[in-house]
Amino acid sequence: MSAQGTYALPTNKLYGGGLGFGAGVGWELTPAYSLELSVRNWSLASEGSTDGLSLGKVSVLPVELAFRGRFPLNSGFTLYGDAGAGYAFSSFTLDEDLAADWAAVGFTINESVDGAFVFRLGVGLEIALTPTVDIDVSARYNVFKTAGTWTITDDSSGEEQTGTIEALNLSAITLSVGFKVKIF
Repeated sequence: MSAQGTYALPTNKLYGGGLGFGAGVGWELTPAYSLELSVRNWSLASEGSTDGLSLGKVSVLPVELAFRGRFPLNSGFTLYGDAGAGYAFSSFTLDEDLAADWAAVGFTINESVDGAFVFRLGVGLEIALTPTVDIDVSARYNVFKTAGTWTITDDSSGEEQTGTIEALNLSAITLSVGFKVKIF
């Protein structure tokens, strides 16, 4: 079992980095290979763009299965590489001040981000503290491209306009530090 804190560095300049967390369980296939099922979360600050989302925050929650190859370096240090895929659930929260500005002129806007498949490649280092507890330091490249929708409603007439936001690139490099506990 593992738990870690994460910082996401987006590859798209329209977004700023954000904090997150993760947890996982692994199954050792051999001393050198394992499978890992993980749930991670990170957020990205949307700077606002006519090509994408408005000012706000995107939350990404991928559930992934990854294959890990482990390479012991010396006593207590193990280098690893992993590759995986899964599905990322996501949401968008519009900046409160921006929503209030639109409301002040009589409009309500909503934006959403669709979930999509996510792929990852990563490297890391396990540092043994005890025979059953490791510190796990990793960097992963997460490929996540999706779409979204927007709606603007005239509050007085109820008239609504909708559209799609195509080709949202929410890919990020995630840097993580955490603990890994071997139960079996």
